[in-house]
Amino acid sequence: MADHAEEDRTSPALPGPTAPGEAEPHAPRPRTSGRTRRRLVVGLLLLLGGGGAAATVAEIPVARNAVAAAAVAVKFKSIEVDRAKDLRAARKIDLDAVTELFNSGSVLKNKLDAAALDYQAADRAVAVAEAEVEKAKVEQAGKAASLEKALADEELKRALVEVARKDRDAAATQLGYCRLYAPFDGVIVARSADPGRFVAGGPGGPSEPLVTVARIDLVTVVAKLPDNAAPFVSWETEAVVEFAQLPGVTVSGPITRYSQAIDPADQTMRVEVDVYNGSLAGYRAMLARVAAPAVVGPLLPFDRFAGLAATGAELMRSKATHKGWGDGEARIPDWGAEGRYRRIVPGTTATVRLDLEKFGDSYLLSSGAIFARAGQSYILLVENGVTRSVPVAVQMNDGTLAKVALIEPAGGGRQVTRELTGAEVVVATRQLEIGDGKRVTPVFEK
Repeated sequence: MADHAEEDRTSPALPGPTAPGEAEPHAPRPRTSGRTRRRLVVGLLLLLGGGGAAATVAEIPVARNAVAAAAVAVKFKSIEVDRAKDLRAARKIDLDAVTELFNSGSVLKNKLDAAALDYQAADRAVAVAEAEVEKAKVEQAGKAASLEKALADEELKRALVEVARKDRDAAATQLGYCRLYAPFDGVIVARSADPGRFVAGGPGGPSEPLVTVARIDLVTVVAKLPDNAAPFVSWETEAVVEFAQLPGVTVSGPITRYSQAIDPADQTMRVEVDVYNGSLAGYRAMLARVAAPAVVGPLLPFDRFAGLAATGAELMRSKATHKGWGDGEARIPDWGAEGRYRRIVPGTTATVRLDLEKFGDSYLLSSGAIFARAGQSYILLVENGVTRSVPVAVQMNDGTLAKVALIEPAGGGRQVTRELTGAEVVVATRQLEIGDGKRVTPVFEK
């Protein structure tokens, strides 16, 4: 696409012969586009983030071992304190015993001084051991803090890795915008941008499509019916299509789809007929491709999960003769006995004739029996030898025959419609010239 600049594949210039003292020309360095650089940066960040996370994960067991070792050291130092206290207690007993002997004159003063010094040394040893315990506890707290820091670093690095993955996916999505994929096979019928042209995206970009792809193996003939004919259209309605540029080529069969609603813009209903636009041999080949899975499938071992996947694929393949999921099949042109094929150019003019619902026992009038006055359709009836204009609702009029319903007052300002019974005497022509309330002698047509 035009909004993606591919990497410039500039070949380095080959150095030519240089004269003595002349500097050798440098080959131009290959350049990369901004998007390529972004992809490289994202990939590098993902690589570094993943490596950092792995290194942090490796540090956590070491930190846990250090915390455990610090706890053991605290216990060992606590044992040393107990040992020092026991030694101090022993020295205290010795000092007390020497003091009693000194008081009784049994030992000399130097013995008393030595016992006192031993007790003081034991007391200082207890103080040192207690200080070592406090030091070990401080080191244990530091190791625990290091472990918490390593765990926090691990969470941070994992979050950074996830962010880098998101950035990578976003970059891949942006790269995917460089290619457009049509939901069906077709040909490009219009293109507003040539390869290499820069096209800006977003709200400030061009509003026209870059390319227009059309499926030409199936063409759709569109007709609009007036609202009074819409109630008589059904899925069984037969259509006959003739093309102005292809004399003699006709298509007949049931309609493919219809809107089942009146367009308020023009008070019409849209009816479509899909026509296969190819040779008879191509149509048979397409049918063979569609039928192949159904023929080969029963010969293979059945797997329920594979069958479920194949069902979706079969739906896609079976729609080769369809444009929609709930529509009828495409019609085949009448190629004649020789099967001569002439391609239908999309956009050409066609004439569609629809055989609407058969009215059964309904009574029809000639189209000339209907006349208009002030925007309302009427027929002129003869009742007891006197003419009377009766408003009607024209339900169908093909220019030759018409189906109408009489509009009669129902009281309270309401009106109701009534079908013809066949007993009415209808003036076929010159209704305005005859007028209302005139005594006439009807002459019936045979």
